[in-house]
Amino acid sequence: MDKEAEDPEQFTETEVMKAIAEHLQNSKSTVSPVLTSIFNNIILKRTVPVSFKFGILTPVLKKQKDPTIMSNYRDITVTPTIGKTFEYAFLEKLNLKSKTLLQCGFTEGLSPIMSSLLISEARYEIKKSTENFFISVLDVQSAFDVVQHIILMDKALDQNIHPTYWKILTELYDGLSSKVKWMDGLSEPFKIKQGVRQGGILSTHLYKIFVQDLLVENKENRWNGKEHNFNIKERIQIARRTQYALMGSGVHGTNGLNPAISYQIYKTYVIPRLTYGLEVLPLTKSNIEELEIFHRKNLRHLQSLPERTSNAVVLLLLGALPIEAEIHKRQLSLLYSYSIM
Repeated sequence: MDKEAEDPEQFTETEVMKAIAEHLQNSKSTVSPVLTSIFNNIILKRTVPVSFKFGILTPVLKKQKDPTIMSNYRDITVTPTIGKTFEYAFLEKLNLKSKTLLQCGFTEGLSPIMSSLLISEARYEIKKSTENFFISVLDVQSAFDVVQHIILMDKALDQNIHPTYWKILTELYDGLSSKVKWMDGLSEPFKIKQGVRQGGILSTHLYKIFVQDLLVENKENRWNGKEHNFNIKERIQIARRTQYALMGSGVHGTNGLNPAISYQIYKTYVIPRLTYGLEVLPLTKSNIEELEIFHRKNLRHLQSLPERTSNAVVLLLLGALPIEAEIHKRQLSLLYSYSIM
């Protein structure tokens, strides 16, 4: 079935045992049934225990730095063991994949050394010619600490993860708090409003999502990507965000509104945002197919139909038009507007 139409997969005891580490390592067989039940309740209720969102932050002085300057300390945060176990297991469910191989840090099979090798080889090759060689270096200070949560969750929408998993991810970052441990004392708790979680298992993966658009755009510009290709992707992203915003009103397929009513809402709010401006662009067949896949996927979701359902049936049951026909309607409307001017 379609990822959005089917119920979210629950955790198996095997998955939980695989995620168990640290203090629970020697008690896997004992605690795994209990943790599996807790983690599956999180999926069912789409809420995260408050204890998972808490951490104890210890400032550690950087080597040979002045201890009287606050910026000379590195924050080390310890989070609950069970919370980290949940993040380990949850990471497999999210299946976060990078859109580009240019992200060498925090990526399995890659490393920053590979980036250095590319630069070294480029410098070596350029010495054989008379061309100039320019390197632009950008250093993001306190990169993990400046991530805006609302932007991060917005970007997570584009990762094609199940809506329930996305809701749980937002719950993980809603109401984060920490206490500072200094010598033998603990401070009062304070709220964390930005930054990926210090000590969080998901943190590096979420940061990659946050910055990967910059790398993708750089790659596409380097290869002279056409402007309308960017617009297609933008339209799909905007439409997907609109659809997620409508979930609260019952436009979510299983156990939601009547499919015919859901389609009318989808047609009124999502399709206009998906097709906005496309009537004036020279779309290719691949552009149209990309839009059609997204459109049919949503229609299957609204009707809770399996993925094997034929495209014709998906459209006919709702009396829906292919997205290409929707664009043609807008093109005709635009031409008519010109003709009566």
